[in-house]
Amino acid sequence: MKQRYYTHRISESEKRYRILTDLISDYAYYDEIDEKGQMNILWMTESFTRLTGYTLEEANTPDFPMRYLHPEDTPQILDIFRTVLGGKPDSREGRVITKDGRVRWLYNYIAPIWDEKLKRVTHLYGIARDITERKETEIQYHSLAMKQAEIEMQV
Repeated sequence: MKQRYYTHRISESEKRYRILTDLISDYAYYDEIDEKGQMNILWMTESFTRLTGYTLEEANTPDFPMRYLHPEDTPQILDIFRTVLGGKPDSREGRVITKDGRVRWLYNYIAPIWDEKLKRVTHLYGIARDITERKETEIQYHSLAMKQAEIEMQV
């Protein structure tokens, strides 16, 4: 009787989780880091595929970072990984390229999991929030402010 009760509770919890992850545009992930510093994605919410067009299988291919991460953000991305692999959490904005070629802005928060026995980071938890609309608004605002300043200088 108790087992049936707990099985039902777990099933209901899983349903709630699926509904919530279907509703949000943010995605969460859990990665494994091997002794060479290579990352393997163990788990990712379905929101990742909706946002980027990529599947988990595609994201776990060796060339995926080259296709997904915006090339101009490479120095920042390397800095993030140095920080996180050093055991400190990090959060930053950056651009990604979706499967259909669109550029999206993400705010990414990464929390490393330090293994005391191995004396290194072995896993990462992360959340990525789509901030594209906000960034596009900021860029438009900046552009308009620059144009206004040019006009005012001509007057």
